[in-house]
This record gives sequence, structure tokens and C-alpha cells, in this order.
Amino acid sequence: MSYILNVIIALFFTLSLSMKIRSLHNFKLEISSYKIVPMNLVPLSSILVIIVELNIIISFIFEQFGYWKQVACTLLLVIFSALTWMKNKRTGQNTCSCFGSVSFLNKFPFIRNLTLISFSIISLLLPKSEPSVEISYHILLFVIWVTLLIELISTHSLDRRLNDT
Repeated sequence: MSYILNVIIALFFTLSLSMKIRSLHNFKLEISSYKIVPMNLVPLSSILVIIVELNIIISFIFEQFGYWKQVACTLLLVIFSALTWMKNKRTGQNTCSCFGSVSFLNKFPFIRNLTLISFSIISLLLPKSEPSVEISYHILLFVIWVTLLIELISTHSLDRRLNDT
């Protein structure tokens, strides 16, 4: 059960990471909209977030770094939630663009992040089962495949809505 939660967490971070990489310019604009990082540090900040998310994905899929992966995941999600809350207070916007065209994941960021934090904590408390490297690679391919499928469906849905208007 712990590994299933880990895969779910990795899948969410993979979706988020994919969108950030595919639309790096928009991600940098999103970072600058929070107004906490000086403009000259926005490119570095975007790269650091991408590196942290990639490390979280790898650590959850390959069962690396013990409980530190849950600590990093929880801390990152708490920071993202706090930043979203601050932006909401300033602008009234209660969504994010973390998941790009997968718009249903951009809604209710606090509930989404709280759910992922819960999964992370629960996976920490459950007994561990360390998968083989081969199984981990299969899971990684599965996560990538599901990510691409979700992106394809979301893009198709968006295209359909644009064509209907």
C-alpha cells in the first residue's frame, strides 16, 4: 500500500513537472506573479523547483532517501500552499497553473496539496516494501505513460472546447 501511495505522489509530481518543462516561460511568469522572488532570480528559481520535483519523483518511485523523501514532499507542498494562499489574499485567485492544460488539477490547490501531504505521511507510517530496480523502471515508464495520456486527453478536451466556441 505504501508503494501505491508513492506512485500516486510521483504521478502528480510528474504531471506538474511535465507542464513546467513544456511551458517554462509560463512557469517563470507564474513564479514572478507570486512577487516573492526578485526578477533576476526567477530563472534560477524555476530550475530549482524543477530539480526538486524531479528528485521527489525519482525518490518516490525508486524508494530512495528513506523518510527524507516524505519530508521534502511535505515541505514543498506546504510551501506551494502557503504561496498560493498569499497570492489568493493579494489577488483573489484561488487556483494555480501548476498542471497547465490539465485544468481539473489546477482547481482546489489546497485540497489537492493536503491530499498529497496526507498520502506522503501515510506512506511514511506504513510498512515499506522495496521494489526491485526492474520493477521501479516499469513503474517509472507507467507513470510517464499515464502522464502523457492525461496530457493528451486534456489537450484534446481543450481543443474541442475551443473549436466549439
